[in-house]
Amino acid sequence: MTHKLFLRGEVLALHTADCFPMAILDCWCDDGCVFCFSVALPLHHIHTPGSAMRLFRSTILVLITLFSIHRPCLASEAEEHANITALVVDAFAQERFADITNLAERYRLEKSRTESGLWKLTVLYGAIDVTIFKASKGREIAPAYRAIGEKMKRWTKLEPKSPAAHLAYAQSLNAQAWDIRGRGYAFRVKPESWAPFHALIEEARLYLEQTKAVAAVDPHWHEMMLEIARIQSWDDKRFGAAFDAAVAREPLFYQTWFAAVDYFLPKWRGNVEDVELFAQFAAGKTAATEGTGMYARIYWYASQSQFGDDIFQDSLAKWPKMKAGFDDVVARYPDDWNYNNYGKFACLAGDQNKTHELLAKIGNRVLDDAWGKSGLIDKCRKLASSGAL
Repeated sequence: MTHKLFLRGEVLALHTADCFPMAILDCWCDDGCVFCFSVALPLHHIHTPGSAMRLFRSTILVLITLFSIHRPCLASEAEEHANITALVVDAFAQERFADITNLAERYRLEKSRTESGLWKLTVLYGAIDVTIFKASKGREIAPAYRAIGEKMKRWTKLEPKSPAAHLAYAQSLNAQAWDIRGRGYAFRVKPESWAPFHALIEEARLYLEQTKAVAAVDPHWHEMMLEIARIQSWDDKRFGAAFDAAVAREPLFYQTWFAAVDYFLPKWRGNVEDVELFAQFAAGKTAATEGTGMYARIYWYASQSQFGDDIFQDSLAKWPKMKAGFDDVVARYPDDWNYNNYGKFACLAGDQNKTHELLAKIGNRVLDDAWGKSGLIDKCRKLASSGAL
C-alpha cells in the first residue's frame, strides 16, 4: 500500500463542515497521524447556489486551521532522510532560508525523531552538508567555498537570530577544511595541506564561540565543538567541560555521545578501555529514557567509526550487554533499520538463536545498507540455520 505524503500548496480533497476547501501549508507526522496547517480557500471559488453563499463569494476569508488526517505515517527511515534532505536542499538552493530555520527550530523544540530514534535535527544538518557537497563537487576548492560562504553569510545577515544559519556557516568552514586535507589517513595528507586545514578548523571554532549566545541553544553547536575538540587534541579537562555543557543542554541528543566516542577511539589517541567505560557511563546516564539502549548505540557507532565487523574482536564490547541494549532500542523504536542492525550484530557475535529469531522477524525486509559487506547476510543466514558462519 502506498501512503501519500502531502506537500505544501496542495489542495486537499477534504472540506470543513462549512464546505471550505483547504490548501495545505505544511505537514508533519506525530503519533501515527499526519498533522497539517491548512488555509481555507477564498469562497468565490465555490460555485454553490443559494443567497448565503452568493453573499460570501466576494469575500476572502482566511482560516488557519490545525487538523489531523487519520492515515498511517509509514515512511521508512531512508524515506524520512530523503524527504528532509530534499526539503533542505531545495530551500537552500532557492534561498528560502527561513524554511530551514523554522524546520530546525521545530525539530529542536519538539525533539523530533525518525522511526529509528535518530533526531531529525541530525538529519537536517546532514542535509546541509549535502547542499555544501553539491555546491562544491567538481569545482576548485577556493572559488567553490567562496561562493558557498557568501550564500551562508546572506543567510546569517537575513536571520542573525537563527541558530541554523550560524551552524550552517560553521559547517561550511569545516567542510572546506576537510576538502583541503582529504578524508584519508593522516600519513597520506600532503604536508602543505595541514596549515590551511587547522586554520579553517580554528576559524570554525572562533565563529561558534562568537555566535554562542544565539546558536548554543541548538545541540548541534555542542556536537560541532566536541568534533573540534577531537581535531585540536584538547586535553581531558577541557574536553570534559565541553562535554558536560553539551549534556546539560540536551542529555538525549545522540550525536553528543557519538562525538565523545570518537574522542575516545584508539585511532584518535584513545583506547578500547576508555570506549568501554564511556559506553557504560552513557548507558547509565540515559537509562531513565533509553533503558540500556545507549550501550548498544555507542558500540553500533564505534563499529561504523572504527571497528567495523570486527567489533567483538577489536573492542571490549560485550554481547550480552549489547543484546539487552538492542532489546531496549527496538522496544522503543521497532523500526526495520534497527531490527536489521540488531540482526547483524547478533550474527557477528555468533549468537545463533538470536540471529535466527531476528532474520525470521525481518523476513524479506532486508536493508542492504545495514548489513554492509557483500555476502554477510548470506553467512548470517547460514549461521541461523546450521550454527556455523
